[in-house]
Amino acid sequence: MLRQSFQGLESGFKPLIFGEQNESYFCLILKIDTMNSLILEVENIKCGGCANGIKQKLQKADSSAVVDVDVEHGFVKITSVLTVDKDTYSDILRQMGYPEVGEGNLVTTAKSYVSCMIGKMS
Repeated sequence: MLRQSFQGLESGFKPLIFGEQNESYFCLILKIDTMNSLILEVENIKCGGCANGIKQKLQKADSSAVVDVDVEHGFVKITSVLTVDKDTYSDILRQMGYPEVGEGNLVTTAKSYVSCMIGKMS
């Protein structure tokens, strides 16, 4: 019955249902107008430790962000309800040792090893 009551919602509205089994339920209906996303191709991503460190650092900058890292191809996708500023995220990644493709050097490679180890430990 609860599920049927949501069939008439307009596109973009998402129901959040709260409550436990055998308790009263209440519902909050949210409208998410737009999700902003950005895909960056970066250097020096080598493993899951790198990906974990990147996710943690970017989500610290924007707690609403969903960060996906494609280790094999070097892509970082950031999706957020906030404005996704390319320069901000690119700068964070560069400081970690993961510059955009073509901007790397020996120093950024060394930084990436440190960031990778931190990502593996956390």
